Amino acid sequence: MNIKIEPRKPTDRGGYICMPLKKNVPEGHADWKPAKCPVCGRECWTDPAREFLVRTQGAFPLCTECALNGKARQEKECKAFLNACVKYVLISVLWMVLERIIYGKVQPRIVDDIIGLILFWYIFKSEL
Repeated sequence: MNIKIEPRKPTDRGGYICMPLKKNVPEGHADWKPAKCPVCGRECWTDPAREFLVRTQGAFPLCTECALNGKARQEKECKAFLNACVKYVLISVLWMVLERIIYGKVQPRIVDDIIGLILFWYIFKSEL
């Protein structure tokens, strides 16, 4: 896995923003507030600058360990796969209902399966 660590630019959108762990920095700075990592639930610190980046740039706050070891990416891919499956099933059911209305019966065809797999791939990629 490749991780690119660099300062944020004003034009950046999304991505992860690291929060220091309380175990590494037991006494936070004056303007820091306690927070929890949304992936592992460990105690972290956040500050007004991080909160601003979350609101304005859509950054996703994580503890430093989760950001660096890829846990968040794995969790994101699992959620994306699940969301893609749900959307694919809904589209498939809608397609069968439309075939029933238009043709009077559901007609299983290979071309529908091929198009369905291509559609699933694009739905999955759009969820990532």
